[in-house]
Amino acid sequence: MTLASQSLIAIRKDNLLVHYHTARSSAFKPTTIQSAFRKTGIWPLDRHVIPLSSFELSKNTTIQAAQPLPAHLPSILIPTPIQTPTPSVAEVTTLHRDAEENLETAPVVSDSEEAEEPME
Repeated sequence: MTLASQSLIAIRKDNLLVHYHTARSSAFKPTTIQSAFRKTGIWPLDRHVIPLSSFELSKNTTIQAAQPLPAHLPSILIPTPIQTPTPSVAEVTTLHRDAEENLETAPVVSDSEEAEEPME
């Protein structure tokens, strides 16, 4: 255990590296690394440390899915196509004519009127 965990010190951005360095220095000693290499058979090489059964294919021990799906989905999860109404030629013509009339009757704004006062 480190001093930070014993004293219940909160690890934050400003003290993370200090506590990380302390923990790393105490964990990565030559004796710890050598012991880990020896126990895994890396050095000295020992092919019998890990049994051959560990390299066998996984065996399926169940016949059911881990998270079975419900027999039917709730209606909220079933996608429904959205029908977009297609306007008729008469509606499009009317909309087009109304837009043109609005452009003709719209007041003309000069450049000086468009300029707004700067925001503070």
